[in-house]
Amino acid sequence: MIDAGPPREGSEGDSPSQQPDLPPTSLLICSRDRRVPHPDLVHADASACEVRYRWTRSRGVSRARNEAIQEAGHEVLVLTDDDVEVTREWFGTLVRALVVAGPRSVVTGRVLPSATDRSPGFVPSTKEDPGPAVYEGRIGEDILFHGAEDNDLCHRLLKAGYRIHYVPEAIVYHRAWRSRRDYLPLRWRYGRGQGAYYGKHLDLRDRYMLGRLCREIFERIRRFVIRAWRQPLGALGEAVYLVGLVSGTLEWLLTQRDDRSPPVDAREPPVRSPESEAT
Repeated sequence: MIDAGPPREGSEGDSPSQQPDLPPTSLLICSRDRRVPHPDLVHADASACEVRYRWTRSRGVSRARNEAIQEAGHEVLVLTDDDVEVTREWFGTLVRALVVAGPRSVVTGRVLPSATDRSPGFVPSTKEDPGPAVYEGRIGEDILFHGAEDNDLCHRLLKAGYRIHYVPEAIVYHRAWRSRRDYLPLRWRYGRGQGAYYGKHLDLRDRYMLGRLCREIFERIRRFVIRAWRQPLGALGEAVYLVGLVSGTLEWLLTQRDDRSPPVDAREPPVRSPESEAT
């Protein structure tokens, strides 16, 4: 996570991607896999960017983000993961776009597949739309929100009255480090996570989330039928995802009904805590 200070102003009229590189104030790395600082960062210029490590015993990217946010010391936070590579302009583009967007805004960028690290490797999700967009209110049917953690965070941000700005000039490259044998287990985990997300936010007084769940079930069935003949692995992946989706929803409803997120008042900004910003 990049813990940024107040962004510097660029030239008037410049778009975020046209302005000079903007260095971060602080780089915070939350990891459970490494007890020795990365060799490329040992000799980093601390006067230009402070590099800090937080070692954790927690598992899962959401918990790591929560811990990193608790350690943050500035108002602007930029989060990324260790399986992506960013362009030189990525950080400055995001921060400047956030300044232009104004209060109660969140900015995200484009995710493109990188060259495979394994053969054959695959990238689980991308966001390649070339045009900018602003999301308000309800989450639509968009690939940006297919990951369960992203779904949950974006749903709660939008419910709290934030706007999510998609800035295609901010580009990261998702490394295709997963091998073919990782495909089905990953589809299972994604389905389970997405099912838990639906179970967490289902509400009979508001049929929106139920409608999304039903549409996704039908869409997975449709994809399975289309791929069954020519793409058997892809079809199997859809079936595994669907079973995980249903089982994850049911398990959450049966075991975690009292742990659903409370209503968020859009008039009040959420408290800065793991529960409100990065679950």
